[in-house]
Amino acid sequence: MSMLRLISILIALQSSLSMAQTPGIGVLLAPPMEPAAAISAPKQDDSLSDLIGVDFRDIADFAKQRLPEAAQTLWVLRTYPHVFLGKDWKDDTNPQRVSTPVFATIVNSSPIYGMQLYQVPEVDGTKKVLPVFFMFGRADGSFVFRKLRLNFEGPKLKHVDFVQDYNLSQTNFVAKIGLLQRKLILEDAALGLKMVYPLGVGGLDDITIKDQAMLLTPVAPYGSLEKKWMLDGRSDKEYYLSLPFVRVSTSKGNYTPIGIHIQQNWPKFIRGFDSHGCMRLREKDLQEFHSIVRYRSGSSTPLSILYMIDEYPEHPYPLSNKRYKKIANYGTADKPAVQLDKDNLVEMVSVKGALPMDKLLPQSDPRVQVISALTGVEKRPAPTPPPLNMTHTPDPKEGQPD
Repeated sequence: MSMLRLISILIALQSSLSMAQTPGIGVLLAPPMEPAAAISAPKQDDSLSDLIGVDFRDIADFAKQRLPEAAQTLWVLRTYPHVFLGKDWKDDTNPQRVSTPVFATIVNSSPIYGMQLYQVPEVDGTKKVLPVFFMFGRADGSFVFRKLRLNFEGPKLKHVDFVQDYNLSQTNFVAKIGLLQRKLILEDAALGLKMVYPLGVGGLDDITIKDQAMLLTPVAPYGSLEKKWMLDGRSDKEYYLSLPFVRVSTSKGNYTPIGIHIQQNWPKFIRGFDSHGCMRLREKDLQEFHSIVRYRSGSSTPLSILYMIDEYPEHPYPLSNKRYKKIANYGTADKPAVQLDKDNLVEMVSVKGALPMDKLLPQSDPRVQVISALTGVEKRPAPTPPPLNMTHTPDPKEGQPD
């Protein structure tokens, strides 16, 4: 071997050793013929499956430690909305700027409705990918659902990958309510869009049938949400606050007195058994829910109301299990009597303790109030006032349970 060749080999070896000792540079020295180490695929964090469909604002408030990236995402959204909206976000001089939700003042002027996971996060060491979606309104009056993948390294959002847009007119949502779980799920399974909302429901009637009890919100295995009965802003009673009233209808489109409207407890929302039969949502949830079922294509949205629904996810907003309301009995157990309040509704009283589940009639019991597919609300016998006749077509602003 020539001297020149030997010098070249020594210089190359010295250079390799120098690189191996340089911070931030790694040199893999593997034995001959040893197969390269396999690159590990990201793992799905199934422990967060119960947070799919939950608004990031609620995760940040009630489950922050489980998904700390939610709070960081909200900060980026408020500070740099164009990161999520891209060409749909223009500056103030452009008339095509995305429209801001009507309730923006209560969500820090967010340009979108809610942001939710549509799949569980993917984790690879310190890297995490959040598959999310959200709805926003365009200046032309249309609504769009957008799917994105948020790529985190540690606590920082590094980049956002666009997945797909769906116009609201493309969706096929179904609504499901679990009364004892006090939650409402709105889902388009084909598109992978799911939202879950905490819900307040009806109190207890434990005087109509002696030693038995029933919820004041009726079950509706085959109900619907008909656009023709919805009110975009109800104002005949002060407590509706001129906000949407989404009426529950039968599967045949018949009118019922039951609806979904704004919460009645301020400032704290009570996820309990409190009403005369209607169901209650927080304002941000009511506005989003109403916008979807009101402006999607078709004349109605299928709805089922059951005691329990076998459907994930749950919602982290706390359940109110230490008190409930029931119809006030001004008579005796054998001869009950009720009185009406200033809104012509039966008076109710607040009771400390959990709902007496041992007295609650099973959902299958024929005496349970059910929204029929044919005649509207099948009212069980009531001491007073007499049951409503639901066979006619009433004014949408007639008095209803709250």
